[in-house]
Amino acid sequence: MNNIFAMIEIGWPFRNAIIVAGVALLAFVFFHAAFASMTPKKRPVARRGWIAGLVYFVFAALVVALTATSFGSILVNGIMERWTLLAHISIAGAFVFVMLVFAVVWNPNYVLQASEGSSVLAEAKTKRWWLSTWSLWAVLFASLVVAGSMLFQMLPVLDTEAMLEVTELHRYSGLALAAALAVHFYSMLVQRIGWR
Repeated sequence: MNNIFAMIEIGWPFRNAIIVAGVALLAFVFFHAAFASMTPKKRPVARRGWIAGLVYFVFAALVVALTATSFGSILVNGIMERWTLLAHISIAGAFVFVMLVFAVVWNPNYVLQASEGSSVLAEAKTKRWWLSTWSLWAVLFASLVVAGSMLFQMLPVLDTEAMLEVTELHRYSGLALAAALAVHFYSMLVQRIGWR
């Protein structure tokens, strides 16, 4: 039984990756905010609407919950186990569903517009900041990899070693998703303030 736990022990390389990603995000936000606050303000970018805001809030809440149950457990215990693993798996089902809605509503090329009782996707007329657009694409791509890697593991085609490699892919793509979502949230905040 101890050999199984030794195989799934996360170890320090991934813990260090979590710490480095967190420090890099904080440094980026600090230095960009310090620089941007000294530049003249621009006109804020228009919001996408309340439906898009609600979808973004639910998606971000799910990502935060998944991040807390996985990375929090890994940083504290070195492994995901017991209630944190159960909570992570339970939240993941909602994440996959909301991810699809998020991809449609927050498509960088289109904006969901409500007009007289109907909602339609219209081509975006306002030019968004490149960081906002690319971080959103990173969120969408990382979400697909995170969900796809776990769904692929459910198929009876992988042996134990391949499953462990796909689990590593899932971990690092989850870290990329959390980082990309944090950058995207910051880029939207910067645009609403008028710094960009």
